[in-house]
Amino acid sequence: SNVMLFKKSLRGLSPVRHVMSDSLGNFTFNYLYTGTYYAKAVPVAFYAPAWYDADSCGVLHWVNADSFVISGNTSGINICVLPIVATGFARISGTVNATGNITTPVQGVTVFAISTTTNSVLGYDITEQNGNYFITDIAPGTYRIIVDKEGYIASEAFHIVSPTNNYTVSNANFTLTNSTLGVGDNDSGIPSEYYVKQNYPNPFNPTTEISFGLPTASKVEIVVYNLLGQQVATLFSGELTAGKHSISWNGKDNSGKTPGSGIYFYKINAITHDNIGKFKSVKKMILMK
Repeated sequence: SNVMLFKKSLRGLSPVRHVMSDSLGNFTFNYLYTGTYYAKAVPVAFYAPAWYDADSCGVLHWVNADSFVISGNTSGINICVLPIVATGFARISGTVNATGNITTPVQGVTVFAISTTTNSVLGYDITEQNGNYFITDIAPGTYRIIVDKEGYIASEAFHIVSPTNNYTVSNANFTLTNSTLGVGDNDSGIPSEYYVKQNYPNPFNPTTEISFGLPTASKVEIVVYNLLGQQVATLFSGELTAGKHSISWNGKDNSGKTPGSGIYFYKINAITHDNIGKFKSVKKMILMK
């Protein structure tokens, strides 16, 4: 894999080093200044890029990544990536631009095609100098296309590739806006935007942890659903302050009973007190007995 190192500063997140891992996946950066860093792996093939996170695998957005402090020799910065299986012949392409006085192409944006059926990455590309990307060899179906670039607010959209468009979507374009805080957390530890991490461990038995961040005080509801869309358990409903939070699920429903093994979904709704800022996120988790 290509491993990129980013340093956090008052100006934001800046790339400072790049190395290739060896055949066992090991990598080393030498002669670094003391500071706070982020790391991202971009595999050569067969795996999706991901950011370093201490307790999750396949983190796609920089704002959901974990930072780490380097002050002397530092180890244990292990980046987990998830496999990609090319399953088709369909294609999605487009251009990523940045807003400003003049709309300009953005190079180095990672664009993912995520299956709405399996919630897994089935293809990706990194934008060229002209902002163009081309995701090929994916199966027909509905995809959630999300883009990730350090220093920019995440963006996503849904697209369908089917016989009606000759299995090709060529206008999946995005316009990115700079993140006002530059990095995932400001100096007070407050996230720059809402985020929800993948539960850990996953699969789990009997307890799992769900971590999330709020950029401002919000009314929050966290609910678990089964595959039929039926409510299983309400994990939280109330107000929370801005910052990082986590809540656990002990695998029991609202009546205190333990549901069967299988796939469940946790949905987080957050809304600011003035009802202007709203956030929703749904993620899949697996209960195994």
